[in-house]
Amino acid sequence: MLHTYRYGVPIRTTDADAAAIERTIGIARGRTRVLPGGVTPWLTRRAGDFFENANLWSHPALVAAASTASDDELEAVRAPSEALFLYLPALVRGLRAMLKARNPLGWGMITRADDHPENLAMIIPLLIGAQRKGMGERVQAVTDALQIIPGTKADVRQWASLTDAQFKGVLNGRPKREHAKLKRLRDESRNDTLGIKGPASRRRST
Repeated sequence: MLHTYRYGVPIRTTDADAAAIERTIGIARGRTRVLPGGVTPWLTRRAGDFFENANLWSHPALVAAASTASDDELEAVRAPSEALFLYLPALVRGLRAMLKARNPLGWGMITRADDHPENLAMIIPLLIGAQRKGMGERVQAVTDALQIIPGTKADVRQWASLTDAQFKGVLNGRPKREHAKLKRLRDESRNDTLGIKGPASRRRST
């Protein structure tokens, strides 16, 4: 990992090496976890692709992208950067609460990513590199999918302020199979472990 991602020095690797890294950083769960509703695992590409895409997220690649970015490129990744920095961690926290699992999708390492603004120094050049590699449509698809998060956070914030009787009225309009998950989401929001009030308050609550 140091050779490939920190220094950007290619070395001979195998799929077994890549699989070991997936287990180490926790994303291997993304190959096996099936969510309620039949949502299939998100990590389906061969493990070796992890190394082959190092030219996007190695430290030298990030530095090169940041130092050569044009104003147009920076503007193009503004919305995707916001989505990855603010919305994706919120999604992970929400899934943890709803599914009552610590790392349901293998994204546990980004649960608190939005507590650290310096992460944007990695996200922005990473997205610029992805755009240059012709991955713009994939980036846009992820960005679009995450646009549901701001509205969902607003709903959860409102649920936290409701009495139990009022919240029961909210649940009555939802399928029964969702009730337990939504209750857990509401309970977590009251403690602000979902980050509804912002990173600073979440750090105090945890």
